[in-house]
Amino acid sequence: MSAGNVLGFPLGMGVAKFDSLQTMAAFSNQYLYTHQGQGTAIYRITWYACLTQAAAGGSPSSWIGGVNGFQVVYTPSEAGPTVTSPANPLATGQYNTVGLTIGSGVVMCAVIPGSNIGFSFGYSSVGTTPAQYAIHVRVEYLDDIGPF
Repeated sequence: MSAGNVLGFPLGMGVAKFDSLQTMAAFSNQYLYTHQGQGTAIYRITWYACLTQAAAGGSPSSWIGGVNGFQVVYTPSEAGPTVTSPANPLATGQYNTVGLTIGSGVVMCAVIPGSNIGFSFGYSSVGTTPAQYAIHVRVEYLDDIGPF
């Protein structure tokens, strides 16, 4: 049995992390981790992103996360080919304001042996000074799928 946090949820074993500061680009299937086990396993991917510099000059606007927001890309045991988790865009109306343009979330996935876990995160910026953001991603191994 795993230890739990104050809410009683199990704590996973951290296996990978990704941090990018002053980012001015989108990520497309950015590699995070390859599942090394012999069987399918459950992973929890947590993420946090925030605008650190608003776009400025001209008609400035920015949209970190883009239309789909943060998505995990992996090969599940149940579905066969590589899949992308459902879209998770940031809330509307918070696109170019430092302190308000913040997003976070949790994605769970069941990954087959040898499969990569990656993520995608959109970005657009208009203005003479481009927007910048920070993004932090953590991957936790929770357990193998199988009999107890």
